[in-house]
Amino acid sequence: MTDKQQLPASAARLAQAKDALRRAFLSGDGAAGYPFELARLFDAYFKQRLDEFSASGRPGPAKPFALAAVGGYGRGELCPYSDIDVLVLLSAGETADPGELARFLFFPLWDLGCDLGHGVRDIADCLAYSAKDNKVLASLLDARLVAGDQALFGEFGGMLASEPFLELCRGFGAFLARTNAERTARRGDAGALLEPDIKDGLGGLRDTHQILWLLKIEDLLGGSSCRKREAFPEEYAALLDHAAFLTYVRNHLHFLSGRKNDTVVFDFQRELATRLRYREGDNILAVERFLAELHRRMAEVKTLNALFYSHIGDERICSPDAAAPTDISPDFAASPAGLDFAGSREPPPDPLRLLLLFEEARKTGLPLSWAARRRVTALAGESSGVLSVSAWAFEHFTRLLAADPAGPVLEQMLETGLIGAIFPEFAQVQDMVQFDAYHIHPVGWHSLEAVKALGELARDEVPKYSRLYAGLARPETLLLAALFHDIGKGRGGNHAEVGAGLVETMLARFGAAGDLIKDVAHLVRYHLLLPDTATRRDLTDESEVIRCAALIGDAQRLTMLELLTYADSKATGPSAWTSWKAGLLSELASKVDSLMRGGQAAGTRAAQVMLRRRDEVRAKAKGLFDPAVVEARLDQMSPRYLAGVEAKDIVRHLALAEKLAKPGELPGPGRVVFDFPGVQAGRGAHFTVMARNDPALFATVAGALALHDVNILAADLYRWRDGLMVLILRVSEPKDAHFAHELWERVAKAITGSMAGKLALDYRLAHKRRSPLAPVSFKGLERPAAVLVDNDISDFYTAVEVRADDRVGLLYDIAHALFALKLDVHIAKVTTLGNRVSDVFYVRDLDGQKIDDPEQVKEIKEAIAFRLGNAPAR
Repeated sequence: MTDKQQLPASAARLAQAKDALRRAFLSGDGAAGYPFELARLFDAYFKQRLDEFSASGRPGPAKPFALAAVGGYGRGELCPYSDIDVLVLLSAGETADPGELARFLFFPLWDLGCDLGHGVRDIADCLAYSAKDNKVLASLLDARLVAGDQALFGEFGGMLASEPFLELCRGFGAFLARTNAERTARRGDAGALLEPDIKDGLGGLRDTHQILWLLKIEDLLGGSSCRKREAFPEEYAALLDHAAFLTYVRNHLHFLSGRKNDTVVFDFQRELATRLRYREGDNILAVERFLAELHRRMAEVKTLNALFYSHIGDERICSPDAAAPTDISPDFAASPAGLDFAGSREPPPDPLRLLLLFEEARKTGLPLSWAARRRVTALAGESSGVLSVSAWAFEHFTRLLAADPAGPVLEQMLETGLIGAIFPEFAQVQDMVQFDAYHIHPVGWHSLEAVKALGELARDEVPKYSRLYAGLARPETLLLAALFHDIGKGRGGNHAEVGAGLVETMLARFGAAGDLIKDVAHLVRYHLLLPDTATRRDLTDESEVIRCAALIGDAQRLTMLELLTYADSKATGPSAWTSWKAGLLSELASKVDSLMRGGQAAGTRAAQVMLRRRDEVRAKAKGLFDPAVVEARLDQMSPRYLAGVEAKDIVRHLALAEKLAKPGELPGPGRVVFDFPGVQAGRGAHFTVMARNDPALFATVAGALALHDVNILAADLYRWRDGLMVLILRVSEPKDAHFAHELWERVAKAITGSMAGKLALDYRLAHKRRSPLAPVSFKGLERPAAVLVDNDISDFYTAVEVRADDRVGLLYDIAHALFALKLDVHIAKVTTLGNRVSDVFYVRDLDGQKIDDPEQVKEIKEAIAFRLGNAPAR
């Protein structure tokens, strides 16, 4: 930036005034008026700058001109780093070059670091550009005279009311509809996302701008936008109030970011809550209170946008709605505004009729009118005491839930508060935001998304799970469990257990059937059983399968839990459901189902698997290896290895063992060989390492992979009786599949280099963490590491679970700490939940025993916590 002493007086005055306004805003003095005051400062700059231009004697336009603010500047809605959109309006036939004037006006603003959007046009140009681009048309609707010739600006206003311009406004609503579809694809439904874009996301400020544009066009067309405002004074006031709140948040967001930024990212959420003076309490963080209010407001803005749009009613602006259905119940009425109660505008005396309104909406496909939504909201709030104990209300709600779980009716029931009125326990958590980088929706929306995911299965959109869903005797049981699976959150304790108790009490209050209560509560209580076991436990351990089968009880509940796991994961966010997780879930469910249906003893079944596997290996190895060598190798393999590794992979490992047995092929002291079988789309890559007995093998491999940005998803370490170690890892797919082989070669070189003492992984990883290219942690989400040691999970291993913030080399640090404690890692399960990692290691000591000494258990916890607490983190 140019030194302020070199700035013209107008720009220096602007800089000083902006700084004073910033300090006043951050101190809370006049914060609500900041956008208007900032626009006023720029108005003053342009007026003074035009005076300076006149005094300078520089050549300018020969005819009258005007300076107009457009866009957000025209509306008086400037945030700290908003674009300053300005139109230099010229008289028709202007022959003088306006470039000198434009440079004189705008160069000082660029020197101050302002972002400018500017145009130099006459009125005919404005019309021509509007014909090419609806965005230009929209910006001109916000035009406001700042300085210059009033008569010329009056002519500009006349152009806006002229037939050619009004012709351009035809179908403007269709343009907005297309724009909103693009916004949804690009920014998402902001009211349902945990990192919402408060300007361009659905439910953001742009929704308010759209309504103001449409009302302005209706005024220009001689319509009755004033009557629209008068007809819905509360709604219009609510729209403006929400816009003011979002603008206030946006101002703080700009100051925190130090730049133009309209997405409420995790890094700033906690500080925003502090600045907006939210407080903690009742097991709810201040940031969760802030985000809950933000989402409530944005959801209502989206609704108000749709409802005002439906009331514009001028075919020259919005495309006419389809004809209303004729088979409407006499108790209800349909109009372009949507579905409403017939007759009196007063709420119906019986609150139970509210459910009939939504049933009609489901049958007709019509949305509720704003008037109807307003009545439903008011009556639901007043009638929760009646609805929350009504067996009739529960029956009809369940019927609606099962009839169209993927439809829009449930969303409207959530937004109007009717679901919360029927189920007050749900109302207490529906707006709750889980402050992490994993869940992308508040609890209420997350629950509805889970229900929708199941509803899509009814449409046969996911063949495997659709078949399971079609086979359910009572799908409403599963749908209720999906809606209430997180109802226990925010109340302290295990939310699944707490939620199951709430569901039992809640459904009993409605007089629901005993078996329905038991099944829904069971699904809520164990909704994390399958995903936790599949991703964090040893699936070759028969005791895990037996435990799951005992807790689940029967095949129908198993099917519902598998479907609930799918729906919950799909609703949580894009990182929660992967092909890898689906494969683990399917494997576990298949084993549990087989046990339930067959009832075969675990030991007998395991023995049969091992015998069958040995026969498969003999068949596949025939002609490749000496049969005597194959038999000798098979005798060296552990039962766990034979049960957990496919025959085709065992044959590959036989080849690795042959290679390892030939010293001439392996120069140097790093006694290790590798196998890169390739990538399974969506399920990661298999990477296998074989070495002579080396307790540091797992830590070394973890460090080398971290050094090359490869994430470990799961790991199994097997030991043959002759001292060979087989480490099988499922790792993230290479970022560039074309160079995958080169990547694995570099990883292999790093492993052999480290084992030979030629590569210092501690140093290399520390250097990588300090690099500006290293992944940055989520600020505001940092939590201390937690280390749990469990000797009851497995009969053969001690389980060490570490929950910590994710960062470069985390798995290496944990593995290195375990190695230093002389512990062998046999199995590693890695689960990444947004910014948080939950790693489970199955370990034994060097004598092959579990760790049951309390002092040693304590040492394990403290050593890992120390290692993680003192490792450099970003």
